[in-house]
Amino acid sequence: MKTDSLAKEYGLPYSVAQEIISEEIQRALRTRWQAWAWLLASLSLCIWLEFFATDGFWYGTLWVFLGCLFAWGMIGRHYAVPGIRKAAKDKADRLRGTYP
Repeated sequence: MKTDSLAKEYGLPYSVAQEIISEEIQRALRTRWQAWAWLLASLSLCIWLEFFATDGFWYGTLWVFLGCLFAWGMIGRHYAVPGIRKAAKDKADRLRGTYP
């Protein structure tokens, strides 16, 4: 979910939308087992590449590791969407004063 669309959809300031997105992505990465499984698998792959498969080709392992971290972030973004929508709705209600 993009910050611009979240800010427009719920009528939030841009900085608040950025904060909500970053908090929910971090929460998803900390709490979902799929994110931890991906991180463990990718680290295992990089260790195997570095020590057993590449024979000193460390920058190739570095690119694989950076790609795995990028994919880990995308996993977090995917699992954070429901939390982002709920947090944005709650924050918008609080800012409008309609929160129960």
